Amino acid sequence: RDNQKRFLDSVEYAATVNVSFKIPIGTLKGIACVAVPFCENSVISEYTNEELKGISSNGKTLVNVGLHEGAAREIIGKSNEEIFSFVKGELLKVCPPLKGNASLLENHDLERWPAAMPKFSQRFVDEAIRFWQRGQGENGVYLAGDMTGCPWVEGAIYSGKKVAKLIEGSI
Repeated sequence: RDNQKRFLDSVEYAATVNVSFKIPIGTLKGIACVAVPFCENSVISEYTNEELKGISSNGKTLVNVGLHEGAAREIIGKSNEEIFSFVKGELLKVCPPLKGNASLLENHDLERWPAAMPKFSQRFVDEAIRFWQRGQGENGVYLAGDMTGCPWVEGAIYSGKKVAKLIEGSI
C-alpha cells in the first residue's frame, strides 16, 4: 500500500480546455492532427480534423482544439462565449486553411478539464518505474491507465494489457 500511495502522490495533471467548432467538409482536406509548439502559439497545443474519422452531418464536420496548460488555466473559468471567441481567434492564427476566414467556424461544444493528462516529470517517471517494479499488485490492487506511465488512450490500453498479464500470472 505504501508503494501505491507514493506513486499516486507523484501524479500531477495538466489542465486543458477542448473546444470543438463545426466547419464545412473539406475545409481541412489532408490534415489529420496538428501539434502546435508552444513557441509558435502559447494558447493552442493541437487541433484535429474529425472528418477523417467519418464524423460529419449536414455538410459539416468538427475541428477539435486542445490548449496548452497555461492558457487553459487562465480561461477555464470564463464563459463559454468568451472561450469560443478567444480560441477561435487563436485557431485562425495557426491553421492555414482557416486564416482570415472566421465565418467558417461555428461554435459547437467545449469541455473544461482541470485535470486532463498526467504530467511526465522526471520525478513521475522515476516513481512510475519504481511502482511497476514494487507497487503494482500490492495487496491485490492493480492500477492501469495513462497515469501509470504512458500517455493518451493508447497508454491506458497498453497498461491495461500489462496489468492483465500480471493478474493472469498471479492466478
